[in-house]
Amino acid sequence: MDRTPDSRRPGRPRQFDSDDAIQAALQLFWHKGYQQTTTRDLEKALGVAQSSIYNIVGSKKNLLDVSLQRYETMLGNSMLPPLVAEDAGLDDIADFFENMRRWTTNEGRRGCLLFNLMSDYVEASPSVTQRCDDFVDAFKSVFKNILDREVANGHVRKNLNVEHSVSLILGLALGLNALAKKEVPAAEMDSFVAGAKDTVLAWRQQPN
Repeated sequence: MDRTPDSRRPGRPRQFDSDDAIQAALQLFWHKGYQQTTTRDLEKALGVAQSSIYNIVGSKKNLLDVSLQRYETMLGNSMLPPLVAEDAGLDDIADFFENMRRWTTNEGRRGCLLFNLMSDYVEASPSVTQRCDDFVDAFKSVFKNILDREVANGHVRKNLNVEHSVSLILGLALGLNALAKKEVPAAEMDSFVAGAKDTVLAWRQQPN
């Protein structure tokens, strides 16, 4: 969204251009779900009328795209730093599941917004679909880099199939997200996270 002063249309509500408004739309999509979020919900959350929303962004899909730009930055800042460190290893992949649990359940959240869109948003615009694909590819690349390095350093079993292991990590992440979305009891989340961590740490090379 172009937010430069000279690009503003006459009568554009200033409050919509604020970070607070974008954050409000993001939180609404994240907590309630894109499909379940109505225009009336957006009017209330953003503090502008339906006509103003559509005049500014064109559609609900466009508003989602703007919100996802914010979401990706938040997600990257929260989840990626430990995984892209030069010394990242199996322990960091295991800790990823603890971090993801916090990300998907804190403050009443119901899963990862991008994961939820992948499974629920059947009418996604090309830009949203591409964002979801890029999100998955980015994390797959990070996990592959870690496992390739761990294999080269002799820290994991020599017969570990990296490609299969990366797919398993992603599958476990999707499973964790599904539990968060269903709002299962904390004990069930604890058990799943512990099992995911045990699975990853079992790849470690055992001393002879």
